[in-house]
Amino acid sequence: MKRLLPALLVPLGALLTAAPAAASTVDMAVAIEGQAAVRAGTAVVPVTLTCSFASDTRQTSGTLTVTLVQSTRSGDTTGTGTVAITCDGLARTYPVSVAPTDGRFRPGVATAHAHAEARGDFERQMCTTHPTEGEHCDPWNGYNIIIDTDGPEEVRLSGSW
Repeated sequence: MKRLLPALLVPLGALLTAAPAAASTVDMAVAIEGQAAVRAGTAVVPVTLTCSFASDTRQTSGTLTVTLVQSTRSGDTTGTGTVAITCDGLARTYPVSVAPTDGRFRPGVATAHAHAEARGDFERQMCTTHPTEGEHCDPWNGYNIIIDTDGPEEVRLSGSW
């Protein structure tokens, strides 16, 4: 029976074959910078981001979100800020404004977390080969989602509050 099994798999495998797809590599790297500015109680946290999709994928959305927590004697000040991102393979530094939900950020030390997410849509050909009817190809739509995070990272806040 062991000799028969490989012989049966070859004809069955010939019925469905996928056309070679374009390289489907995606990449994302997020890095919080160590310094941030405080202006009127809002922190501006620089985050360096590099992301890319395969050449056949079109970016349809992307965001970078920074959460900042600063602990003081009177309690924690927290806030979140979000910016749109571009995934084209270039390293970009995004200044993310983080408004506090309570209180004000002040010069000193805070803890930052960054989360980046992007979606890219693509269309490829999915081909099947039938032994008597030949090859038939149909468009196949799909998407890639790439996600990366950084943190917790200590950030030095400086400036006026």
